[in-house]
Amino acid sequence: MSEKWYQGYEQYANFRYFDEILQIPRGSFHEEKISDYIEEKVKTAGLSYHRNDLGDFVIRIPASRGREQEAPLAIQAHTDMVCMKTAESSHDFTKDPIRVYTEDGWLKTFGTTLGADDGAGVAMILGLIEERNTLSNPPLELILTVQEEDGMGGAKGLDFSLISAKRMIGLDGLRLGSTSFSASAVDQDKLTHTITREPAEGQAWRISVSGLRSGHGGNNIGDGLGNAIKIAGRILYALDTRCGIRFASIDGGTMVHTIPPVCTALFKSPASGVELREAFEAISAKIFRQQAEADPDMKLVLEKCDDCLCASEAESREILDLLFAIPVGAVKRWYGHQERIILSYNLSTSHTDEASVSFDYVCRANLPEDCGELYESAKLFAEKFGFGFARVSAYDGHTVGENSPLTLNYEAVYSRKYPGRFERLFMHAGLDAGTIITAKQMDDFIIMMPDVKDVHMPTERMHLQTFAECYEMLKEVIAGC
Repeated sequence: MSEKWYQGYEQYANFRYFDEILQIPRGSFHEEKISDYIEEKVKTAGLSYHRNDLGDFVIRIPASRGREQEAPLAIQAHTDMVCMKTAESSHDFTKDPIRVYTEDGWLKTFGTTLGADDGAGVAMILGLIEERNTLSNPPLELILTVQEEDGMGGAKGLDFSLISAKRMIGLDGLRLGSTSFSASAVDQDKLTHTITREPAEGQAWRISVSGLRSGHGGNNIGDGLGNAIKIAGRILYALDTRCGIRFASIDGGTMVHTIPPVCTALFKSPASGVELREAFEAISAKIFRQQAEADPDMKLVLEKCDDCLCASEAESREILDLLFAIPVGAVKRWYGHQERIILSYNLSTSHTDEASVSFDYVCRANLPEDCGELYESAKLFAEKFGFGFARVSAYDGHTVGENSPLTLNYEAVYSRKYPGRFERLFMHAGLDAGTIITAKQMDDFIIMMPDVKDVHMPTERMHLQTFAECYEMLKEVIAGC
């Protein structure tokens, strides 16, 4: 029998469950198998539960003896994962188990996302179910949601009448010993412009942008990382200004909630190759200087390509203008806390077909007073440049007190082992917990999670020791509620 990756951690129930979860395909909107797996575990435990048509669960663990009259506590995680892989990987997320190995205390994969976001949270909840008879706990409401990584549909589809708790522990974060007292509201919109294909004068050309580091479209939006679609748009606009071009296509990005690392654009121009290359080198040099530290491996390429039909002159003008002018990146920061991004925009994907070009535009805001402006600003930008506009999804953020009872409880538990290292984080990313907190008007919330790096990326990895520590601390926090 081959050696398990969690050798040395066999005594922790969450490790065994995470190993089983690694075998189950669970991309967003394809959570049927993980939901069936969870239901089997809950039925075996004989617990009361509700599973809706989406695959969400609300599961009840009765209070331990003597704690029956205490206020209930909700514990929440999501069952889906982001399915990303390297170009070299042949992994099929619809059927293949996630293959893993350990290195220097970290659990890693062979070129795919690990799914610790949020399989680690699911595994800890299943561990609590297994160990329910040895816990010290108030009444527990375990909430498992689907579709968190793509629109928060699971949280929105919950029957909130089944939830009575006014306090909650979210098992979906970035590292042990930190909690998020604020997470952003998110508005995801689709901008679409029609294209009337016609011949255009000149040679056809291709611009390629690649080698960008990329990152999470919320957590990393203030890090200065290059946006491949925006960079391609700047190049196209510069070439048009100096040489005159006609737009044909632009395709880029990978996932809606990541900063796009690649982009390819096609156009035609009557200008000579010498003129175009001079203009290209001039704008490229400026971009390279700006991105030298953030994206040292960036590649910008201009090359001839096969002939193509282009957008009309009027359509081309509107598309190029929008690409150049549309805001991308961190727009607003908290005075006195420059690390706190409170308003941002991410042009995350672009797609062109014969009749149209479309963009996914994701807007985030942490302050409630900014949330209403997200939709209006995106809509106004689209309409001013002749684009159609449609909201794809929107969900709430959350803000609770930095010293809420659960926060102080978690800090006390963590500080017994790591004095002075507890962190209260302001997070510029969305959680489906925000939808639950808003719906139930909760005012006490923490996040508990082991150390997980590079979420949503093929380099995602989880620290084994913190996975063990997080699970044990979770039980202590529950006991101290």
